[in-house]
Amino acid sequence: MKALNILLVFLILSLTSLQAQIIPSSCEAADSIEEDYFIDATQLALRKIFEQNLPEKDSVAIPAAHVDTILDAMIAVYNIDIPERDSVIDIFRIYTKHSIPMGDIIARINQSFSFSNPTLASLMSKYGITAEFLTIGLNDYVLFGVSKKYNMHPLIEVISAIQGVNYAETNQFQLDGNNIESTIYPDYVELNYSFAWGDCMSGCMYRRYWEFKVYYDCSVEFVKSYGSTDPPIPPSLSLKEKIDFEEFNLFPNPAYNELSFTLNDNSSNITLEVFDVSGKQVKFIQYSNSGNGEFNYSMDISHLNSGLYFCKFSNREKRVIKKFVKE
Repeated sequence: MKALNILLVFLILSLTSLQAQIIPSSCEAADSIEEDYFIDATQLALRKIFEQNLPEKDSVAIPAAHVDTILDAMIAVYNIDIPERDSVIDIFRIYTKHSIPMGDIIARINQSFSFSNPTLASLMSKYGITAEFLTIGLNDYVLFGVSKKYNMHPLIEVISAIQGVNYAETNQFQLDGNNIESTIYPDYVELNYSFAWGDCMSGCMYRRYWEFKVYYDCSVEFVKSYGSTDPPIPPSLSLKEKIDFEEFNLFPNPAYNELSFTLNDNSSNITLEVFDVSGKQVKFIQYSNSGNGEFNYSMDISHLNSGLYFCKFSNREKRVIKKFVKE
């Protein structure tokens, strides 16, 4: 009986340790970061509006309430400091696929078209739309420049009905690729980031997912990563390295059994993390530098499987992420 009680305690502790950690975060960021994710939040808000057939589907302006909830969640994920966040933000730089067209509208016109049309003039003034006259072959067109913060569908309907417009359509062709999906629940927003690869011209064959819950106090819970394994790092999505440390070196690369690092920095404490392409942390080391300005370290990597990995050095003020290959 005593052995059984000990086993039950062990199982309870094991289950508790498997619970995802909720990380305090913030829904505020620099204007440049908010602008970077505003279009994504707008796209996700549009998806929600059309999927749920909400009345706002007929409105050019998208209500801020729909956009802000999702934008806050995306900023909260951006602000946390865990390997899974680095995977979706820094390494794969995942943004939302525009399954609902956003942006410019192209209209084929005839001789009766006029920019002085009152309806068109009012529309362009109200929504800040620009216009460029084009001749392609034997046909005349107008390319309307539309901010991606607007719902294009009602705009296309209005432009199509203007005298002299034969037809109007989105000037966008969207291939399959990376994506972010959102679902809004009473207690949290679920964000699912995915990196896709493999013949995406025809429809991507492989996809890796990272799932987050963002609560309305802006705290974040990483739930799980799943899907296809060993995603490549195409040149167009290569790691954007943020190098703040001076004279940083990582060698050899590729590496077999040992990886060495050198950098000059006066920080007293430096954290080294290594994680694989799925965002799983495989190494964590805290190094006390004693403020001597020089950091040298060699790490045993013989136990790691062959493949691509990422090293993250950080302190309170600086960060650098470098990729290496284990052979």
